[in-house]
Amino acid sequence: MTEESPWEKRFRRERKARKEAEELLEKKSSEVYNINKNLEKSIYERTLELEEALKIATTAKEIKSNFLANMSHEIRTPMNGILGFTELLLKTKLDEKQKKYLDIVESSTKTLMSIINDILDFSKIESGKTVIDSVKVDIKKELKNNILLFSENAQKKEIVYTFNIDEKIADFLYVDIHKLKQVLSNLITNAIKFTNKNKKININIELKNNSINKQKLLFSVQDEGCGIPFEKQDKIFEAFMQADNSTTREFGGTGLGLNISSTIVKLLAGELKLESKENIGSTFYFELELEKTQNDEQVTEEYLDLKISKNKTTENLNILVVDDNEINSLLISEILKDLNINFELAQNGQIAIDKCKEEEFDIILMDINMPILNGIEATYILKNEYKLKTPIIALTANSLEGDKEKFINYGMDDYLSKPFNVDKFIDILNKFS
Repeated sequence: MTEESPWEKRFRRERKARKEAEELLEKKSSEVYNINKNLEKSIYERTLELEEALKIATTAKEIKSNFLANMSHEIRTPMNGILGFTELLLKTKLDEKQKKYLDIVESSTKTLMSIINDILDFSKIESGKTVIDSVKVDIKKELKNNILLFSENAQKKEIVYTFNIDEKIADFLYVDIHKLKQVLSNLITNAIKFTNKNKKININIELKNNSINKQKLLFSVQDEGCGIPFEKQDKIFEAFMQADNSTTREFGGTGLGLNISSTIVKLLAGELKLESKENIGSTFYFELELEKTQNDEQVTEEYLDLKISKNKTTENLNILVVDDNEINSLLISEILKDLNINFELAQNGQIAIDKCKEEEFDIILMDINMPILNGIEATYILKNEYKLKTPIIALTANSLEGDKEKFINYGMDDYLSKPFNVDKFIDILNKFS
């Protein structure tokens, strides 16, 4: 047997090495394939789990939204009667004790409404449904009126209550005035709540920067209240947080107000900040850059028109009140009687349609949730089938974000939520008289 040449030995070694490499590659490929297969299976299973979790979360969110909407309606409906009749009673002849008791009822009811509104506002913000609607406003006038609303409460506590609105601020600016007033109202309410007798509160609205198209304003609310401990200040804007547990017991509240205010200021493109020293006082402040208006004359004319409309007489009106709740119907009836306004009552949408066939009305006040035929269905039939031109105003306890726009899209001409202030009720009658 002949000995292998070096070349043959080398060839055999390389062939063996190549075979081992191919076997190793096949083994590793098989392992990678199995890993990928298991990974795909794990990803698929995890995706199914996430989809199921998302479905559960979405369902829970819908249940919570429906629960809040229903609870809001159920609570606001009886509270409309409480607030409304309290206002009417306060306008009658009362002895000192009766007036004192009614003042307590009114104050307690408004406090309860504030808590309900905080919870609903928090829910709207949490679900991302809060929308900023910037419009042209007489900002100095609006802010002054808003600040003056709290002067009586400050006087009752014998607090020195002052404010300053920079005269260099433009007469008209673009802003969501309702959201801005909501923030200021919350900050002022807190300042009054936590400030004692003979101490001071000052609200300052200052022009910080003025350009051709914009103005930057600094809003601040300063008090000489109990202050906030330094270690608590970084958490004070969190939901359900207050300086300490005793705050809730002593002063009440939900602990949502500052969280809501902070979020609204962010939506307005600002940041709510705090400076505070314990037992000395607190200053809450934020800056907003607002656009100037280019047509102040037109806005002035709009305000003039609104002022004129509020002076119109309503005595010759004939109004149809559509509401299945006896207390609400009675409250509205009493208000309309005091205003010498003619009215008819209907307990559901079908009765309203029947009455509109027989009689002409100037305004229809339409509840939403009613038996037989609800307010939305009745409005659709009146507006589309009977081509009725009469203004229909949604008068309802449904008060979640977007409800007003929803009802107007259904064909209604305006919206007033329960419980309503008597003056606002009269304003909306004047608007359509």
